[in-house]
Amino acid sequence: MIKEEELRERYNPDNLFKKKGQIVEDNKINQEYTQLIEYKEQNIFKKILSKIMKLFKKNN
Repeated sequence: MIKEEELRERYNPDNLFKKKGQIVEDNKINQEYTQLIEYKEQNIFKKILSKIMKLFKKNN
């Protein structure tokens, strides 16, 4: 009997549309907190240093 009541609550057609509204609201909240990350290029010194380090790592 308890399982039947749980199934009835879960799959009740009246509640199906209410759940969709909650999902849409959750998606809106997630989109608000999503931000773009600014990509910064390495300066010339770091590029040269990283290439030199790669050469030493390849030789070992």
